[in-house]
Amino acid sequence: MEGIDFGRIGVERRRYAVEEIRFSLARLYRGFVLWTSLYGEADGREERERREEVDRLLALFSRCYMPRSMWLADETRERIEDFAEKSREMRERFSAEVEERGYEEVRAGMARRVSKKLGPARKQVDLALETELAGPRPSRWRLRKG
Repeated sequence: MEGIDFGRIGVERRRYAVEEIRFSLARLYRGFVLWTSLYGEADGREERERREEVDRLLALFSRCYMPRSMWLADETRERIEDFAEKSREMRERFSAEVEERGYEEVRAGMARRVSKKLGPARKQVDLALETELAGPRPSRWRLRKG
């Protein structure tokens, strides 16, 4: 079966898709960092605003990623989806802990987990996206002979 020749336009669309996904993931990660790093006397309102911002960024990421994922290799998609799943799980776990014990009690643990689990996952995604930009096209993009 012959593939489709995406040509120069396809390469540019792919680059644009990768950059959009990269930007969205960076914003999501920063949202987690901001939520977990409220210092001083953090009132409940401020913590809720940061948590709601993470929710908003998770939703934005989903809307950004899904239509652009077609431009990515399977391995890259797997890494991104792993990062997204970890993000959703952390959001749920952190919210439950904050509701149960209070933000002041769980803040340090939240920040450590973001740094220890989400940080490395984000770096893996960044490397995969960099490879997407620098490397050859995925095999499903074979050029049409002809």
